[in-house]
Amino acid sequence: MSTGKVSGMTPTPDAILDNLSQFSDTELRVLLVVVRATIGWQKGRDWLTRREIERRTGRKRSAVSEAVGALVEGGHLIVTDEDGNQLATAEQRKRLGKARGKVFYALAENPLARNSGKTCPKSKQVLARNLVTTTNTHNNKHSYKDRVSILLDYLNERTNRSGPTAFKSGDGLRARLTDGATDDDVRLVIDCKIAEWQDSDKMRQFLKPATLFSVKHFPAYLTEAIDWDQRGRRKPSKGPKQAARSNNKYGHLVKGAK
Repeated sequence: MSTGKVSGMTPTPDAILDNLSQFSDTELRVLLVVVRATIGWQKGRDWLTRREIERRTGRKRSAVSEAVGALVEGGHLIVTDEDGNQLATAEQRKRLGKARGKVFYALAENPLARNSGKTCPKSKQVLARNLVTTTNTHNNKHSYKDRVSILLDYLNERTNRSGPTAFKSGDGLRARLTDGATDDDVRLVIDCKIAEWQDSDKMRQFLKPATLFSVKHFPAYLTEAIDWDQRGRRKPSKGPKQAARSNNKYGHLVKGAK
């Protein structure tokens, strides 16, 4: 199955489509939410809040919790913390949620969640920390206009914006792509800053193109995001931005940028 993102479409594993009768209505809704969040953005896993899943599925907390438990037990869904430790029981997931920890979801049937070319086994046996979080780093075949549109869609979805509140202008984004940033660089910065700022009333307002993609901030944010990703996506470090900029192997993005 191709995992490339087609505009307006998200590939769905045959293992789900060929076995619809095996899932309850809520289980199927949860699976499709995870499909969209992972395969839809070429990821092996993604973090989702309980409220976000409830909102997207239109189901109440108890129904979502029961569905997640059944999918984990059946080997269809893999749930982990930021470090890749599996959350196999409802109590573990509930405890982490109360501690405001990030809960990550992955599909066992997701081709992007394969280890060394082998199909990901049942959730009780898989080492979730080996899941690939991004693929095809240099997949920049679209025009700049299309790339900006796709990345803005990603930012809007990750920040729960739609309709009149959705970002329609990617201030600075095209310039950063022209400077040499890849699509995955941009997604990584978005993911990192959401993890760092989403729960802060003061900082959440800066989850916008003008801040994320400005020539002043983007190189430092990218360095922080790379470090965050290499450390297993733990809470982002908050070192001096100037130090981050001076150590940035993508420092060329600053030179000559407008």
